[in-house]
Amino acid sequence: MILGKDILADNIFFLKFLLSGFGFRGLVCFGHTANPMDISHHFSGTVFGFVNGIGCVSGFITPIVTAYFTEDNPKDPTNWQKVINILTYPTLKIS
Repeated sequence: MILGKDILADNIFFLKFLLSGFGFRGLVCFGHTANPMDISHHFSGTVFGFVNGIGCVSGFITPIVTAYFTEDNPKDPTNWQKVINILTYPTLKIS
């Protein structure tokens, strides 16, 4: 979806496309919040903690990758395209 920004010339259409994609992803992910309760009723807080801790890894990996690719020229769109491609690959692979 993000890679399609180069193809789509109309920014309003792209924004609608992007927001609808995130909205549908939210509907899909809504069912996953019940999984820790299904796995373990008594330790659901611990399971949520582990899952959220693993999920927060992207919070410190993303700035490191971004700084590596944009350190020479932060305003160069080519560098940012590399960052977007690398950081969206795991999401597309997992989904």
